[in-house]
Amino acid sequence: MSSDFMAHLHRILKPGGVLHFSTDDVPYLEYTTKNIRNSGLFMESDSSPIADIAHITTEFERQWLAAGKKVFHSAWLPACNPK
Repeated sequence: MSSDFMAHLHRILKPGGVLHFSTDDVPYLEYTTKNIRNSGLFMESDSSPIADIAHITTEFERQWLAAGKKVFHSAWLPACNPK
């Protein structure tokens, strides 16, 4: 997730909107989490990352979970005063 893409997401996210990020790849999770935090555009949500979208899954995620593999989720809110 590039800084340009995060800036675009921040600009178009509706008030009260949430940026949800999910992946099965731990290095990508760590890389993206670091980039989102360092951007200053979003703050990590204190609530369950997928509480509001738990009913939405992709075919890939369903297959991955059925195989006993883990999918990581995070939720981000727009920062009030971005960097």
